[in-house]
Amino acid sequence: MGKFSTGLKYASLGLGLGVDMRSRWVLASMLPRLKMHRALSLSNSNIYTATVQLEQLRRTVHFRDQDIFIFREVLVDNVYLEPDLYKEPPRCILDLGAHIGLATLRFAAAFPKATIHSYEPDPENFRLLNLSVQGLPNIVLHQEALGTTIGKATLYVNPDKHTATSLKANGNHGPKVVCSVTALDVAIRQAGAAVDLIKFDIEGVEQEVFSGSELAHQVKHIVGEMKASPAEIDVFLRLFPDHKAEIRQAAKNMYMIHLHKRSEEPWER
Repeated sequence: MGKFSTGLKYASLGLGLGVDMRSRWVLASMLPRLKMHRALSLSNSNIYTATVQLEQLRRTVHFRDQDIFIFREVLVDNVYLEPDLYKEPPRCILDLGAHIGLATLRFAAAFPKATIHSYEPDPENFRLLNLSVQGLPNIVLHQEALGTTIGKATLYVNPDKHTATSLKANGNHGPKVVCSVTALDVAIRQAGAAVDLIKFDIEGVEQEVFSGSELAHQVKHIVGEMKASPAEIDVFLRLFPDHKAEIRQAAKNMYMIHLHKRSEEPWER
């Protein structure tokens, strides 16, 4: 019954997001397509397209079958959007670990006046991200990872699950590429405006990236996903004593984190 319910939920995703019959069919059929490829141990390098409607924003997105889970998480469940964000809509957003751009597009639809800086080091992810957001004037793309310093680093790419691409090996036996790395404070300063919202999905380097930042504690809203133990989550939260934390467990050792600044402080650059 559980598998049937899951299949039905993902099939309905196409009906809710797609703006035409082709797009609805592509999205609705993606989960069984992925399961078939995995069951038969078949590699699938196909890139699919579907046109989706997000509030007033209509875009053709480019994706792989493995990305279907992100569609539901980001565009249907809206895991990065909280009511507090709408009280005073963010004007400048950093999307750290933008993947193929679904969170970037979700923010662009919810906050059309905001400037969004999207960071994604995985070359394949970045290519799809660029295709999906091209032409949108308030989105700035950066093919960089977030680290503790500016420079170069080895990126461990997971071709079967590009959401797991990381600066940490984590048992990943996929290809390794050299990527550019920037520090969080550099990204905040380069945004050229007070950053109101940071979204992060940076696969295991959260503690290093945020503990190395002097400016992150001034950001009003910080939301993201962490794959970590409860003890590691507690260590991360201690970096933000001035923020109220809302934590939701999405799966075993996977948490959605929403941090909201308790009181305003002058922005210092």
